[in-house]
Amino acid sequence: MKDKRLLIPALFFLVGFIIASVLYNPEKNLEVKHAQAFATMESSKTAAAFMVFNNKTKRDRTLIGAQSDIAEITEIHENLIDPDDGKMMMRKIKTLELPSKKKVALEPSGYHIMFIKMKRVLKAGDTFPLTLMFENGEEKTIDVKVTPPGQMHH
Repeated sequence: MKDKRLLIPALFFLVGFIIASVLYNPEKNLEVKHAQAFATMESSKTAAAFMVFNNKTKRDRTLIGAQSDIAEITEIHENLIDPDDGKMMMRKIKTLELPSKKKVALEPSGYHIMFIKMKRVLKAGDTFPLTLMFENGEEKTIDVKVTPPGQMHH
């Protein structure tokens, strides 16, 4: 008889847990704002996208890739100073950490999404979709606004 009295609260807990799991969407707590790329010329072979991640979740997130139809190759890159000659250089990185309760800015002098072997010209005022891929299998598609070269919006 004692086991039956525990069964009902356990069932309520289980149903509540299932409902919370279905309703919880981690993407709602990972904001991506100010996504933009600079306009390009007809001869441009590369472009870059910039944005601000605001990880409002209680756990660290990791960006592991990106995909877009505007270029043959889409990668996560970072700019850094070469310790040997002091010149600015750029390199591909496999992941980008997005710490819990922090903002991470992708900007021209730092991290960015790099587009290589462009398939089309980016014209100011246009937008294009960019799919961001995360370590837990989640994907988030955002719209990237094309702005005049050098014009950052915040």
